[in-house]
Amino acid sequence: MNEPADVELLHATTVLPYLVGRHVLGPGPGTEAETLGGGVSNVVLAAGDGRRQVVVKQALARLRVADEWYAPPERAMIEADALEVCGRLTPAEVPRLLDRDPGRHAITLERAPSGWQDWKGQLLRGRADTEVARHLGRTLASWHSRTAGTRLPSALEGTSHFELLRVDPYYRTVARRAPQLSGPVIALAEQMSERRLCLVHGDFSPKNVLVGPDGLWVIDFEVAHRGDPAFDVAFLLCHLVLKSLHRPGMAR
Repeated sequence: MNEPADVELLHATTVLPYLVGRHVLGPGPGTEAETLGGGVSNVVLAAGDGRRQVVVKQALARLRVADEWYAPPERAMIEADALEVCGRLTPAEVPRLLDRDPGRHAITLERAPSGWQDWKGQLLRGRADTEVARHLGRTLASWHSRTAGTRLPSALEGTSHFELLRVDPYYRTVARRAPQLSGPVIALAEQMSERRLCLVHGDFSPKNVLVGPDGLWVIDFEVAHRGDPAFDVAFLLCHLVLKSLHRPGMAR
């Protein structure tokens, strides 16, 4: 399986005309673009025209890892749906969705203000602000509680993207490679799949939190789905425990 033949990947030299053509940015002097670190699953580009600064994310069908790991690039529209839901619930805690392009598997978001940093970097440097943790807890509680029992966009009711990008690598792969643990690991995955309670972010970790002097954003909703809210809590706590092992002097 390769990248769909009819989908051309964007890059720093093509994203500006793309954004102008979609009426996100204006033409003329002052426009600029650059490639950002997009992890393994997306092309991520930043661009601006002097009026606004934006980020374009284009989902990859084959992830940038050594093993062959594929996921439907249509998950970009799942992220768009989740951003809109969370943007209505907590508009200050997520970037604003500016454009969605199903044909290119791409979305365009407002860019974080200059000087904002990812929380993971702050933690690794030894800066652990408990107010950030409290803010995240309140935000996550709002998403979970206010979407429980409510109608979500149909794309968020499916879990195939979550299975491919989270359950397969984090549960089933562990079960295969550590057969002595396979029983409880698979049982946990099955129990989780039965709990379809509310909107779950699915990648709620410090790397997906941008922190600034006046607030924070949570980003990267591409595995969002209706599911078990315990996953978000456990996923974040796992990352915080790992950071405490990296910086043992900070652990309390």
